[in-house]
Amino acid sequence: MARVKAKIVCPRVVLGARSLGGISRASRDRMLDMTARTHEPEALAVTLSKAIGAGAEAVLVAPSP
Repeated sequence: MARVKAKIVCPRVVLGARSLGGISRASRDRMLDMTARTHEPEALAVTLSKAIGAGAEAVLVAPSP
């Protein structure tokens, strides 16, 4: 049986979603602004769409409720 070698391709640009949860080094005003912009599902979808348009190839999120 021949072994097949799979080529693993890692994303070059990853959007980290941790800051969307309120954990960031940004100023409090900046975090409040970002939280307000991503509170509704439609607004979050627009944010993710813009990130993909800017070159993000993956989203890194931690499991949470």
